[in-house]
Amino acid sequence: MRSCRETVLSKPAWAEEALYLPEIRSFIRRSSSVWRRSICRRPQRFVANVDNIQSQINNINEIHTNYMMQIAFGKYSGTAEEIVAEYQAALEAAGINDVTAELQAQFDALYGAN
Repeated sequence: MRSCRETVLSKPAWAEEALYLPEIRSFIRRSSSVWRRSICRRPQRFVANVDNIQSQINNINEIHTNYMMQIAFGKYSGTAEEIVAEYQAALEAAGINDVTAELQAQFDALYGAN
């Protein structure tokens, strides 16, 4: 198995033809350095566990879809402020604050609350 450094430093096929231009050579050097830092020091990824909040997420998505269609196409009665306030109230009734709190708790458990 090749090490991370060997994988990063292997040249693509087109690199040999392009190396005669100094600016291309310096670009390849800079970009491979950035790529090596990003690939060799990969942080943990956050993947939320939504089993307990899936029904609330489904309700929130449905409310979002319905209200965004009304807002985007101007198919609402009253003022824009009224429809946005109604939209926010519907999201809160569907449990968006609970979903946000649960996801934040999972995120803090993974990365630590700083």
